[in-house]
Amino acid sequence: MIQLSSPAAVAKIPRAFWFYLLGVHLVYSLLLTQRFELLDAPTPTWGGLSFAESSALIDLLLLPALCYGFLARKQLKQAIVGALGMLMLGSLAIRLWFPVDEMSEGLRTLLAFRAVISPLLWGLVLLLELYLLVQLARFLLKPMKEEAVEMLVASMAMTLGREHWLCRYLAAETRVWIYALSRRLPAQADFEGNEHFGYAQQNGNASTWLGFSIANLLPAPILHFILERLHWGLAWVTSLLTVATSVWMWAEYRASLARPISLSDKELLLRYGTIVDRRIALSDIVSFRTLSWRDLEAAKSIARKLRPRQYVGMGGANVELVLSDGSALWIGVDQPQALLTALARAIAALKHDIVNAN
Repeated sequence: MIQLSSPAAVAKIPRAFWFYLLGVHLVYSLLLTQRFELLDAPTPTWGGLSFAESSALIDLLLLPALCYGFLARKQLKQAIVGALGMLMLGSLAIRLWFPVDEMSEGLRTLLAFRAVISPLLWGLVLLLELYLLVQLARFLLKPMKEEAVEMLVASMAMTLGREHWLCRYLAAETRVWIYALSRRLPAQADFEGNEHFGYAQQNGNASTWLGFSIANLLPAPILHFILERLHWGLAWVTSLLTVATSVWMWAEYRASLARPISLSDKELLLRYGTIVDRRIALSDIVSFRTLSWRDLEAAKSIARKLRPRQYVGMGGANVELVLSDGSALWIGVDQPQALLTALARAIAALKHDIVNAN
């Protein structure tokens, strides 16, 4: 299996840059919409642009793009994409805030480039989607293996890191298409790990996904008929979103049947549906236990943001893991005691290996 846990080759942008960007946009939104006279200085124009136009272009476009490019200079792709993003954000801000009657012909011409660049960027996004679908088509008629997902995002993960939000989004989207359209589901042996544990049956997890998928789709024709009398576009958008939602829930149902929680020599691999794919080092697990109904009832009185993070799908939590950083995870599994027994055995073996190595 391809491993994507290599060090993330991504430049970290200091938080100060984002505060600066927010501040400069707030200042110019106020100046250009409420206090434009402060920028309307009687100074000679530069390149056909007024002082207000020049300052807005420099402060909202040029400086943010250069700053981002400099901060991310060690990662060329990130620097280029980020600088383009700053340019697009700045041009959008100027178009929104700069008084139209104060714009010179030179500024109008510069802003017109945005209308040319935007379709190109959206075209790149569409090409990426088409690329993913074409690659998926190669696998849909075969017994699917989880490696297919990692193969599709491998190059991006090598650049951005496996836990980057874009990599996780693309991986999840890929799984939705795989588990929604593939004829045959992968077997547990196709997944990384020595021991595998299911979670489809706990509290009716998988069957609930299936039920919601069907229930969501049944009223779609009637709803389409009603909305079409109001506006045909509203009817079709609603129907497409309804179908897409049902396809996603169908994929979650099949992924819950196929993707297991796995235990390797050094890691616990949490997989839930199409989205969750988390690795927890066994050395980071401090304690573990089964949860009782008293634990679940007590959690209801705790503020949601203070509750342990849960990985349960449509089911319920029955196992608690406490990590070395003090955080707790609640997970749902079909056979909690079997998982805890295997976890205790794997952690003991890992500690024994560490002692012998020293």
